[in-house]
Amino acid sequence: DCPQRDERFGWTGDVHQNARADFYNFDALRYHEKWMRDHDDDQREDGTQSDAIPHAVSGPNPDPNWAKTRVIVPWHMYLHTGDERFLADRYEGMRDYVDFWHESTDAHIVPEEMAHYGDWLSVEDQRSDPSLFGTFAHYETTDRFARIAAVLGYDDDATAYRERADAIAEAFHDEFFDPEMDSYGTGTQTTYALPLSEGIVPDEHESAVVETFVEKIRSEDDEKLQTGFIGTRPLIYTLVDYGYAELAYSIVSQPEYPGWVYMVEQGATTMWEHWDSDDQVGSGMNSLNHRPWTLISEWFYRILAGIDVGEPGFEHVEITPTVVDDLEWAEAETKTVRGVVASRWERVETPGNGRENDGLTLEATIPGNSSATVEIPTLGGNAVRVREDGKTIWNNGNQTRPAHPGIESISRDGEKVVLEVGAGEYDFELEQLGTVDR
Repeated sequence: DCPQRDERFGWTGDVHQNARADFYNFDALRYHEKWMRDHDDDQREDGTQSDAIPHAVSGPNPDPNWAKTRVIVPWHMYLHTGDERFLADRYEGMRDYVDFWHESTDAHIVPEEMAHYGDWLSVEDQRSDPSLFGTFAHYETTDRFARIAAVLGYDDDATAYRERADAIAEAFHDEFFDPEMDSYGTGTQTTYALPLSEGIVPDEHESAVVETFVEKIRSEDDEKLQTGFIGTRPLIYTLVDYGYAELAYSIVSQPEYPGWVYMVEQGATTMWEHWDSDDQVGSGMNSLNHRPWTLISEWFYRILAGIDVGEPGFEHVEITPTVVDDLEWAEAETKTVRGVVASRWERVETPGNGRENDGLTLEATIPGNSSATVEIPTLGGNAVRVREDGKTIWNNGNQTRPAHPGIESISRDGEKVVLEVGAGEYDFELEQLGTVDR
């Protein structure tokens, strides 16, 4: 929590949403490893944890969307390092935590009285759907624990907890889905984003739920976020996952309240606690230097620059940039356990076409002992040419001899040219050859 007032607690709800942002920005491993040992010290015999660790909050149970750091943070540590030790060292404690929630549910649904904080500091009613929020967290931790068991080779646990996660997802849908409205719960941004973000929505309802969700954001919410500690991260990633990157970017770059740019427009040089901390001065719970909303930097790395973990520890890297209409370029680099991963793209004019910003350059750095999938957006071009370091490697569907020895394959996949490459530095340029669909 914040260092400038007398509430210096290790609030778990402040961490689960931006732990991955920590790893992109800092050498944060020892910090989180130590904090996971604090979780070990704090855990009770029944598997529960305090909502703030080291122990600072007492109660009959934690909020399921707070103390889920018990499972979520070790999983993030593993993703960014590939080190199974971070999972193995916490395995029994994670299982006890997940089992506590299993034993506390009614037909896999978390009772509403067991959720304390709701979608903390959201613009919409933060306590609107306590049971939905709690059951979502129960699914999330059970799903991650099933994956953890599989990684460590505990096949019986992997099967049992996968079946349990599937049962929770089915119960979630049956309990909270409104088939007439194609929505979940009370229909807030968060109640849409949570099940969509984890794949809980059945295939036959998915398209309708996404369309209703997007229509709400555009028509009711004026393309502004309404989410809090639980819903904000799922909101901006889910929109991208379902093909609405431009809408996600509109939300992220919104200059009016609520949002990140609004803070800057009001003179902020550090992240606020509330979306409206400017109106909360003197309220008794208001920080102008707070951790949670720094989660947005992960979105910059993973979505705009496109740097992501393909296989744990960046053994395989994904470079999948998102080119949105309002940006001319984006770049990022991060230091991984294998070395620096970097990505930079910029819109350019295709020579002879006379159309501005219809071409693209993409520079990528892949560290030693890693491979990568690189996706170059075609920007709507039906026919494109791709060069690497000035030499043509793809010409409207025809692969030519790769100029770079690290290029293993090139193919077209819809609106992307996809390359499989090895370690090295690459300088790609995409050029439009045919018509452009806008």
